[in-house]
Amino acid sequence: MTTTNDQFAALAKTLVDVAAQKNLTLRVITGVAVHLSCDSIATHPALQRSYLDLDFVAPVAQWDALAEIFKAQGADPRARTSKSWLFDKDSAVIELCDPRFDYNDLTPRLTLASPTLPLVDLLLMKLARRAFEEKDIQDSIALLLDHRVAKGEVEDQID
Repeated sequence: MTTTNDQFAALAKTLVDVAAQKNLTLRVITGVAVHLSCDSIATHPALQRSYLDLDFVAPVAQWDALAEIFKAQGADPRARTSKSWLFDKDSAVIELCDPRFDYNDLTPRLTLASPTLPLVDLLLMKLARRAFEEKDIQDSIALLLDHRVAKGEVEDQID
């Protein structure tokens, strides 16, 4: 079964909402986060692409509780390392990542926006990719097309 972009987006919102109801912090990152943040993707065919997985960041101390939420939503746990935990739901991969990346610790930024990280973090994650692919270009353009770039942490603006 192939998961559609809209199904990925709906699942992402559901998981973030259920986590919030249990006072847990879960944020969507990468392609699905851009999909949730950029309306122009629907009207610009050059920005449209299929998502293959669903990625989140969350404090490692909350992973076990978040895994219970994922399981309740039909996701099966798979491989776990100190940096990520993979789940499978209807042949789609869900990845839970440590917010402490090699290039930046996003932990203090987890509470600044929801259901995704702040827009500037989404953009910087795309631009910091070592293997900069077409999908990263598409997502970066969508973020810059849809959101004003200006100084200050303001909703719907890239700081």
